[in-house]
Amino acid sequence: MSSSYIPTSTYKLTPNPTTWSLAQDYALSQGGTLAIINSQEENDYIFNTFIDLDNILYTNPQNGNQETTRNLWIGYSDEGRVKNDFVWVDGSPSVYENWALNEPNNGSQNDEHHALIKTDGKWNDVNETF
Repeated sequence: MSSSYIPTSTYKLTPNPTTWSLAQDYALSQGGTLAIINSQEENDYIFNTFIDLDNILYTNPQNGNQETTRNLWIGYSDEGRVKNDFVWVDGSPSVYENWALNEPNNGSQNDEHHALIKTDGKWNDVNETF
């Protein structure tokens, strides 16, 4: 993370692990949206701030384990659009992407429409309930 990066937005976690749509609804209820990421520095800031919160355990919905490391929903989606034509939820232009190798791939079920920051800092397209 760049030591000179100063966030211009406020970032929050949802109170509990949730779906992409419910996370976006929560963000809207707080007066915002899911994170819109415009640079590597901003991606690094979000990743380093929220990816591993040692003092906050949550139940991983994939395996039921209690964990502190989590994937982080971001406001990037291709739902209702051409496959892999991702746009930010606020309509702002996409000036930065940080996809993992071979992503976005729309997955084996052809239903991966929402992006998240994985535990390595790269983005992955996943389904609604990942």
